[in-house]
Parts: sequence; structure tokens; C-alpha cells
Amino acid sequence: MKIELKLSISRPSNGGISIRIEDKLSGIEFLDASISLEEFSEAITGLASRPMQAEIRGLQYIGKKRIREDRKIKSGIDTYDTKILKKWLIDNAQEEGWILDLYLNSQSSVNRNDNGTFLNYSVYKYVDVVK
Repeated sequence: MKIELKLSISRPSNGGISIRIEDKLSGIEFLDASISLEEFSEAITGLASRPMQAEIRGLQYIGKKRIREDRKIKSGIDTYDTKILKKWLIDNAQEEGWILDLYLNSQSSVNRNDNGTFLNYSVYKYVDVVK
């Protein structure tokens, strides 16, 4: 399988080098590696096979397209506490085949009025690309 990737190399404040690789189609950053500045310098000047640490995640979604949809639901509880609202979403709004995006920290995520508390959230899933 051939896929398009995005490479990001940065120098965080800890003094090392951060290397991240993202699958362009799914938007998954599936590799997050770190290497010391000394090892990175040796690698780019011709001394191959340098040691580094990495975290790998989301491999099951690589090469798939991310589909995202917005949702709005009346929560039935009267609070702005996002911990409580996230738990309520998990218990009451999970749809089969979709992954809940539990980010509720924007101004428009939680709306309260005379009719109740409404949550604006997103769901997403990854689907195979037909070629």
C-alpha cells in the first residue's frame, strides 16, 4: 500500500528533536518519535541507524478516510461541568460505528436556555477508500 504522509521535525524546549509522521488521508499522527540532538546530528551527517524512542498509535486507521459529522443533543442535565457532560454523552449519545469527539470546551459546545441544556459535539469514523 502506498500512502501520502506529512513529516514534521521540530526542536521542543527539552533539547531533543521531535519527529512526527501523519497519514494525510486519515489525519492520524501515527508516529511520534524523539531523538537527542547529538544522535540526530550524527544521523543527518551520515552516521546511520541512530537510537531513538517512539510512540505508535492509530495504525488500524492508516490509509482510511476520516468522516466527521456534527451533532446536537438535549442533555437532560443542568450543568456546565464538562466531566459530567462527557460522561453523559458516552452513556447516551454513542452511535454504533462512530467515535465520539468529547471536546466540549469551545464557547458553542454547551448551550443552556429555557428549553434545557444542549450539547454541540462531533462524531467521526474511518472508512476504506474505494479506488
